[in-house]
Amino acid sequence: MQDQRSDLLTARIGLLRDAVRLCRKQSPFRIDAAVILPADDHICLSTASACA
Repeated sequence: MQDQRSDLLTARIGLLRDAVRLCRKQSPFRIDAAVILPADDHICLSTASACA
């Protein structure tokens, strides 16, 4: 994010969860690890072929 002081990701964590849920319906994947910080996120995921 451009504003490093922003807490958008943690303040609106419910919206992030909803977005992930919607993306999973369209293209299945598994989240192997995730770190959500106030202005940054790191997510490791596996695609559907790796989940089978």
